[in-house]
Amino acid sequence: MTETRYWQRVGFRVSLEQAEEIIEKMGEGVSGKIMDEDTEEYANVASVDIHSAHQEVTTLFDNSDTTETVDEDNSKILALMDFERGRKQFILDCKASGMELPDAKLAYEAAKATMVRESLGLPEIVEINEEE
Repeated sequence: MTETRYWQRVGFRVSLEQAEEIIEKMGEGVSGKIMDEDTEEYANVASVDIHSAHQEVTTLFDNSDTTETVDEDNSKILALMDFERGRKQFILDCKASGMELPDAKLAYEAAKATMVRESLGLPEIVEINEEE
């Protein structure tokens, strides 16, 4: 079995061979453009320092700790994806507890919105009563 490590720069586990291939592609120069909102023009993506990428990979594979799987942001994304996969069961469970189908769907959307809000670190929504 090929030994892999989680490489935070790319956001997934790679073998040493895969990491070297990725670095090689990084070294081929600018790989795209992004819209600069300030100037409303496309700007080249900054190229990667190949030396620092090689250092990262060397450090990664010299380290015997292979327990890291994903960073915090990616783990939140994966949790949301798992929640999405369980949509049907969530709705069925709500219906089994006595909810009508439309209410169960709304409960799912509310639970998903709460997960997204919390994973982005956004504050709770506060309703403003216009009568006050």
